[in-house]
Amino acid sequence: MATEVHNLQELRRSASLATKVFIQRDYSDGTICQFQTKFPPELDSRIERQLFEETVKTLNSFYAEAEKIGGSSYLEGCLACATAYFIFLCMETHYEKVLKKISRYIQEQNEKVFAPRGLLLTDPVERGMRVVSFLMFLVRAQSCQPAGPLVRLPGNGATLGASAQGYPRVPHTPGHRPPSLTIS
Repeated sequence: MATEVHNLQELRRSASLATKVFIQRDYSDGTICQFQTKFPPELDSRIERQLFEETVKTLNSFYAEAEKIGGSSYLEGCLACATAYFIFLCMETHYEKVLKKISRYIQEQNEKVFAPRGLLLTDPVERGMRVVSFLMFLVRAQSCQPAGPLVRLPGNGATLGASAQGYPRVPHTPGHRPPSLTIS
């Protein structure tokens, strides 16, 4: 298989043509931030159930770590009160550090796991911590031409902007090669 390069910004721009799958927040244990691990059937042909559950459980463990109360949390609170919250202009809170860690994890997962499968995981912070969303998108087959034929990935029922061949159209910027996957 050829080396695959995925431009995540380009994929996000073309997300208006993507199918979105939402994983709701789980309030069964109270208001702590955690998401449901129930596997959505829309992702069945794109990702293995175990990989999906592992990703959501990892996100849940990161959010549990962020909300954990310890000595450093108390110290941050005391320093905040003593400095009229000006201390936060100079330092990051534990929560902010973990949110950055989560963003890096999601970026890494998108590059290594999800983009090759035609998916894009969206950071829950972008959705107000209410949902984890997956964007299911279409990509062009890799070819020598700048705009190769469109390929419908398995399990995608998208019918937006169908071309003459019946495949959904993917926006293309002239002079820019769109992200591609090798489909066998």
